[in-house]
Amino acid sequence: LVISCPCALGLATPVAIMVGNNFSNWYNQTNGTFAASFDASANANATYMSASNGSIVQNSIHIDNDSGNMRAVYYSGSVEVAALVLGATGTAGTANKIATAYAVNDFAASRNGGTVATDTSGALPVSLTQLNIGVDDRLLAANYTSNHIKAISYYNTRLTNAQLQAVSA
Repeated sequence: LVISCPCALGLATPVAIMVGNNFSNWYNQTNGTFAASFDASANANATYMSASNGSIVQNSIHIDNDSGNMRAVYYSGSVEVAALVLGATGTAGTANKIATAYAVNDFAASRNGGTVATDTSGALPVSLTQLNIGVDDRLLAANYTSNHIKAISYYNTRLTNAQLQAVSA
């Protein structure tokens, strides 16, 4: 885990980035589940966590805010293959949990134990090499979360939709 100095990035606090064997030793490229617990950010484009190949819009998985909604989104080969919208961002500082799972043609996510959003078509992001916590790999202030990331969990299997609801409750 590398904690980067935010000074040159225009960020107020350090960001955490996990790369190399620290990431590849546990990440499953073919199926898995991320779960994140965090306080909602006031930043309209905040990224709470992302896994990528170093290019957020080329091959990546991320949990973020976009256009007033929280979502889990997947890119493969520079194509957005799944955007699972999980409801309005809500009040900054409000506690949230999102669990999102992936396998080929099988994407799903649940927020705070709610209804599971699914997408049953799409290729997987390939050759992911890093985990970014609190920001995506662009390291731009516009994508920085302004609140707490409480926990990030990873399961090296695609949890069932019922399990996603339980993990995010």
